[in-house]
Amino acid sequence: MAPERVSVTASWMRDRIGRAWRIHEFNVNVNATSPGDFRDIVLVYLGAADLGPVDTQRILTRGIDRGGGSVVLSGRLLETDTVTQFGQGFSTFASGTFGTASAIPSGGAGIYRSAQFGPTGIGADFYTLSMNATNQVGHGGDSGGPTILTVNGLGAGIAGVQSTCQAAGYIPNTPANQQNWSWATGINFCSYVSTEPFVMEIRNAIRERPPCTPSSSRCALAAAVEYVLE
Repeated sequence: MAPERVSVTASWMRDRIGRAWRIHEFNVNVNATSPGDFRDIVLVYLGAADLGPVDTQRILTRGIDRGGGSVVLSGRLLETDTVTQFGQGFSTFASGTFGTASAIPSGGAGIYRSAQFGPTGIGADFYTLSMNATNQVGHGGDSGGPTILTVNGLGAGIAGVQSTCQAAGYIPNTPANQQNWSWATGINFCSYVSTEPFVMEIRNAIRERPPCTPSSSRCALAAAVEYVLE
């Protein structure tokens, strides 16, 4: 999609619309030859978009001690970590029997939600968040919502984004061509694309700036963002 066709609004500043200046496709996607090779993540550079005051979040990077004085940088989560997952997809599951008056589809989409999880199935590219102890889990429509490493209640870095989920089942009599999130009765777990392989590519991409004069507020904002992420 052409960047100029992409617009972004913010819940705290709905009267302002930000237009994309450039969409950065990660190298792994540019070279992908089959759907299974794609990573469900892109960067959208908003350029001069002014969405009002907004907090920034670091990309997760931590030092891993390899012993013997060797420390390497990694963006990988640990199974001992606590993360907060954000989304605005469905917040209820479907019930009833398909094709009857009792059928009630999944609902609550568009409501901002968050919950804490312990990551599992952690690899270089993906990790998993299963239903937590209070029966919360990702849902359809949450795709793209960030996972943030949480330390003492504070965000310590974006670890990835929600990509896909595995449905536990659908309400009785749901036709195969209707088995979607609207009729799911539960979700076993969701898989997330990790930012780990893309840390340096993200760092390089955020250094890019749209054409501007050194005295413009746009240039000042870009410089401030670069400073924060470094």
